[in-house]
Amino acid sequence: MIQSTDTTAGDTAQKESAPAGTKGAIQSKHHDFIAAPACGQEVPGGTLPMEVLRPMDYDTIKALAKERGVPVQQMLALAVQNDPFYVGQPAQRTAGEWFAKWFDAAGFVQGVHLRRVHYYLVSVEANLPNGKPYENTLEAWQFLAQASKCARYLGLVDVAAFDDRRNPPAQVFYTPEPNEGDIYIEGDDPELPVLTMPELPRLTATPPSAQQPYALEIWCEKSTMNDVLMPLCRKFGAVLVTGLGELSVTACHLLVERAQASGKPTRIIYLSDFDPAGQSMPVAVSR
Repeated sequence: MIQSTDTTAGDTAQKESAPAGTKGAIQSKHHDFIAAPACGQEVPGGTLPMEVLRPMDYDTIKALAKERGVPVQQMLALAVQNDPFYVGQPAQRTAGEWFAKWFDAAGFVQGVHLRRVHYYLVSVEANLPNGKPYENTLEAWQFLAQASKCARYLGLVDVAAFDDRRNPPAQVFYTPEPNEGDIYIEGDDPELPVLTMPELPRLTATPPSAQQPYALEIWCEKSTMNDVLMPLCRKFGAVLVTGLGELSVTACHLLVERAQASGKPTRIIYLSDFDPAGQSMPVAVSR
């Protein structure tokens, strides 16, 4: 399945593992308001007025859904428990604060892999928010992954502090600097005396080249298509991002940094499997 999305320098998109089961997407192009319908868009109960354009978070979305008389699910692009703009539910806040407390206690700053946090918690015999011991189990690991997302979405820890070592780094193929082209004549100077037949002049033309007006990225949930995708990225000066299934919060954070550095509108072509999980991946990344 091929899907595309776009962002501008400054848009944000963060996720750790995109969940399946997206809801009816109601989105705007500005990240501050992406969790709500675009102004003037018809939704159940009427058309949104201008005053809706305000930063979107858990409290705002909940209040807005109540004002419009619609379920919260209709205000989100992902499932209630997965949409980053709706993080802030009591259990999520508790989990995020728990993660931030132990993250700070360990003295972690930059270059942290989540697995390191896991083993640290096991070694210091930490307790979960419910008072049970944190153990080296799949259940504890899954809770840690969710808690780390909540902490990052709530701004309790720096989203840039983590390394993504599960997926390969992005491969960047920059387009050359634009040039206007040129036409010039090569050959011997006809006014200089020569003892042999001078080389005949020849006309040489250098075609102009234009720089790509967009920052292009191709995202693929597998690396098995690199033999096809890498030549395309070289040709069009695109960035190739591949992963083992879902892409991470860190991968999305690095996308935002690249978009900001380029100063251009960013266009993402997302290649995913033609199944429910594949259909939700571009939506989750855009969130």
